[in-house]
Amino acid sequence: MKILHLSTRASGGGAAIIAKQLNDGLNSAGEQSFILNQENNFYSSIKAKADKLITKIFLPAENRPYYTGIFSSLDWKKIKEIQPDIINLHWIGKSFVSLNDLAKFDCPVVWTLHDSWALNGASFFSNPDESWKNGYKHKFFNLDYFIWKKKKKIYPKIKNLNIVAPSNWLSDRAKASLLLKNFPITTINNGIDLNLFRPHDKKSAREKLSLPPDKKIILYGADFTDPEKGFKCLCEAIKNLDAKKYFLVLFGSAQKIENLPISFTSLGLVKRENLPLIYSAADCFAAPYLEDNFPTTVLEAMACEVPVVGFRAGGIPEIIDHEVNGYLAEKNSAEDLARGLLYILEGDERRKLIGTAARRKIQENFTLKKQADKYLELYKKILGENIKTGFSSTRE
Repeated sequence: MKILHLSTRASGGGAAIIAKQLNDGLNSAGEQSFILNQENNFYSSIKAKADKLITKIFLPAENRPYYTGIFSSLDWKKIKEIQPDIINLHWIGKSFVSLNDLAKFDCPVVWTLHDSWALNGASFFSNPDESWKNGYKHKFFNLDYFIWKKKKKIYPKIKNLNIVAPSNWLSDRAKASLLLKNFPITTINNGIDLNLFRPHDKKSAREKLSLPPDKKIILYGADFTDPEKGFKCLCEAIKNLDAKKYFLVLFGSAQKIENLPISFTSLGLVKRENLPLIYSAADCFAAPYLEDNFPTTVLEAMACEVPVVGFRAGGIPEIIDHEVNGYLAEKNSAEDLARGLLYILEGDERRKLIGTAARRKIQENFTLKKQADKYLELYKKILGENIKTGFSSTRE
């Protein structure tokens, strides 16, 4: 069986990591699995900039990530050379795969949803008015409506489309959406590399990272400029903490930040192989994400025996068992988030027990092998006994 994964990025971001790990896992299982990423050249850069310009013109007041799906930089020649039996889409933004491309694949398509873009208009995140469920209303120069309408036209033309969501939360949304409810939808949780993500000695980790040895450390990992990542709510929560006792460590954004309620340091963008050391230096991980599918950072922190305090939002409640292997705060409640941080930080023995339970939860449920096995089972089910042996693009 030949499987081709399409993912815009080769690295950086949870979706790219998941696509690569799945590809590696399938090859380890003896399958022929390939991955194509967007080539970083002049043409792909121009198309990505054009896409971004369109969203800025028609959605100038929106501080949310958008992608139109109008432009393509897909290398059809490479796809023909591989001749896949099945194509697995991952995150395909930044003008890598267009909506028109989707209808031109001549083999079954599995689409792994890493956010809500496939069931929305142009936005990665769902609007509060639940347009994804009820349909977007026509308005003059409404980009969301235009893209949603185009998806509604294209999706039925995709050959044997199957949807995969890493969380039941996103699966349920897909089943309720006007665009995806008529397609087969399966939940397959993401897995992580437990050989890489394992606990390190905390004292040694802090020494290597030049972090204070005598303070309780809260770790936050995300682009804090993205409103959906809840950094504003975290800042409100830590106002309630004793600034003398706690220290905040940030990673995942190259942006500079100043004037936080407690002492902090920002590690910026870090290499993946350095993450286990960073997690291990922390006493707890804050995940105040407002709409996150199945956050990789939560899995990674728990695998390193670091208790996570997150909101009851997105797929997080499917990972964390409240007060067993982490703490679930009410969504958007800075007060409950602060309560959760103190619950973890102020009980040394409890924190140790919760950390141990956290890694055990990952070991039992979210391994790379479990993830690869479930995908392979789905691929075989889709293809049946008559696996295709060729691929031909109908692209004009």
